[in-house]
Amino acid sequence: SPAMGFVPDTNSIMTELANITNVNAEYKARMEFGTAPRSEYWDEYMQKLENAGIDKVREEIQKQYNEFLAANK
Repeated sequence: SPAMGFVPDTNSIMTELANITNVNAEYKARMEFGTAPRSEYWDEYMQKLENAGIDKVREEIQKQYNEFLAANK
């Protein structure tokens, strides 16, 4: 796998990762155990992830991964 050895540096996104963890904890039972239909919470869940900074996390990790791939050709 080209990703072998890639370990992201999460220092710049620690706050966002903590926020995302909190959002996931809030929705865990509904998602894992089906305590509510997905249609009742999915849009709200996704909005909370966006507010928590999931796009920033995705962009930062993708940037680091691209740099890793370029350096390890």
